[in-house]
Amino acid sequence: MTKLVILSFKRRVLHEISRKCLKRQHHCQLVSFLMDPFYENRKQQLLHIQIFTARWFKYSKKATMCSINSR
Repeated sequence: MTKLVILSFKRRVLHEISRKCLKRQHHCQLVSFLMDPFYENRKQQLLHIQIFTARWFKYSKKATMCSINSR
């Protein structure tokens, strides 16, 4: 598996991530992110997005970095 780093998201996507992940205090996987048009052509390559902790995400909204595992 390889790792890609995403530096920023569209505001709409940030909202989706925060809505689903900030509820939880543990690791979570987000798949709705893949609906973003920017990644439309990579949908099949991406397995999941792992956001490490809700607290970590809270402090990195402005330059969000999520590790994305792909084949």
